[in-house]
Amino acid sequence: MPETDTLSCMRSRPCRAFPLLAFAMALAARLLFLDGKSIWVDEGYLLALAPESIARMSALAGSGAPHPPLAFLMGKLSIALFGHTEAGARLLFALAGALAVVPLFRFCARRAGQRGALVAALLWALCPMAVSLGQEAWVYGPMALWTFLAMDLSDLAWRGSKRALAGFVLTCAAGFATQHLFLLPALSALGLYFTAGKENRPPARWLLLAAAMIALMYIPLVATFADQLRLRGERMAGAGMWAQTPRRLLFRVPGVFTQLLAGGVFPELGRGLLARPKMILAMVAFGLMQAAVLAAAVFDRRQARPFRLWVLLSFLAPFLVFLVDDPGVRQFSLSWTALAVATARAVSRRLLPGVVLAAASAALLIPYYSIDSFPYHRSNWEQAVSEVQFMSRAGDVALITGSKSAGQAWDFYADGSIPRIVPEGGNPYLREDMQPPGADPAALIDSILEFHERVWLVRDNWGGQPIEDLVGTGRILLCSRYGETLDVLLVGRQQP
Repeated sequence: MPETDTLSCMRSRPCRAFPLLAFAMALAARLLFLDGKSIWVDEGYLLALAPESIARMSALAGSGAPHPPLAFLMGKLSIALFGHTEAGARLLFALAGALAVVPLFRFCARRAGQRGALVAALLWALCPMAVSLGQEAWVYGPMALWTFLAMDLSDLAWRGSKRALAGFVLTCAAGFATQHLFLLPALSALGLYFTAGKENRPPARWLLLAAAMIALMYIPLVATFADQLRLRGERMAGAGMWAQTPRRLLFRVPGVFTQLLAGGVFPELGRGLLARPKMILAMVAFGLMQAAVLAAAVFDRRQARPFRLWVLLSFLAPFLVFLVDDPGVRQFSLSWTALAVATARAVSRRLLPGVVLAAASAALLIPYYSIDSFPYHRSNWEQAVSEVQFMSRAGDVALITGSKSAGQAWDFYADGSIPRIVPEGGNPYLREDMQPPGADPAALIDSILEFHERVWLVRDNWGGQPIEDLVGTGRILLCSRYGETLDVLLVGRQQP
């Protein structure tokens, strides 16, 4: 059969084996070594709320940070079903990340045929960025599921399906209950209306109805978190966020672009990268492959101009956030959707480029699995807490500082044998303007050493002054680093 006939056949005959194969591979990749990485501070923020009631958890989740409660409830349910361990806390998130391949496949199959859709689905199933979303108990894994499902259902709705329209609105509700940044995927899904043929798409009132429903969901959400978003903006402005915009555009934008498939396996762009020529070559190679796939889709005149414009705008829209914030690659599920459908289009014409891209991405799972801490913020809390408890003795005190939820990450692994103090107050679920004034770590260590011989200083280092400056008049007895950002000092009294 000629190739064109084969492609036509693959588009017209749905093959359920393809999405099932992609789902099985995605689930296996996420379950493999699910407990192989220490939780990090964001997971600690979520998991510390698991013992709370549903009502109290929902209230506290959004009081310390602008996060709706759905992902937190997923974490609570996951722990209730599978246990209070890393794997137990993450299992439902792994399932959500694996399920995301099904709507992604369906959307790409309608736009590019099943062969291309299968490669795009396998790309999501096996690339380290997507796998990492399924191996953390946090909001961005479910966000990807809602994003892909919104694209799939809206694409069906704009072909005349009322049931799909209702499903799209419900998916938007789930997306907004997970993260307020779901607005970008929701708007992109509305934009798909203009890519449907005029002779096939439903009346414009369908689009207006969906847009009105989205507005009714989003406006109260933003109003709920208005004060928090304002406080966050003030804090970022005080930290010089606006002055750093050129640097973010120059370094962070290309850095995130290269991480769309590789995730945290590829480091951030910086001077330290100059000493790693092989890593530079790998990042350039992936960047060029991704750019080639996107350019082929955007400039393919065999595709209707509205759809090519949709691919371009959907890919670029999340990068505009760099003008006002510093997002990570985990927040780019919309860009990933555009990359996936572009890959599917490329594979529908020529199989080799897509297979090479998928194989190269899957190969990066080897270094990804070897990382024992979360790849975007490499702090090994499990090892740090374990070794501090092993080396401690009666009378020791632990001082936990750095991230505002560092105390919750410590508590996840601690057995309670060492009293712990958090200078910042220890309650990350209070609004910023309600937080009590934090104590100076150096002064606090000096006061502790008046009554105790030793203090363990544990800091999840997000920057700031060197940790050695925090020891006050104490004497450093031991200095260790767990991962790349978690420092531990054992501080004792000065000898006479």
